[in-house]
Amino acid sequence: MARTKDALKILDQRIGDDADMRQMTAEETLKAELARMIYEARTAAGLTQQALAARRHEALRDRPARRC
Repeated sequence: MARTKDALKILDQRIGDDADMRQMTAEETLKAELARMIYEARTAAGLTQQALAARRHEALRDRPARRC
């Protein structure tokens, strides 16, 4: 088998047919994609992590309470 530096190919080889590992990998990939999208939006808006957190806190504080 030829050696590769492609991370996705390496993961695929190591995971093999393990359905649980494939599911976990898919979930973690989704989380990483979401984190990248948040980062890109935050930096495009010129916000620091602290500023984004402050805005999120304000939005949660100012919304009406939900009733069950």
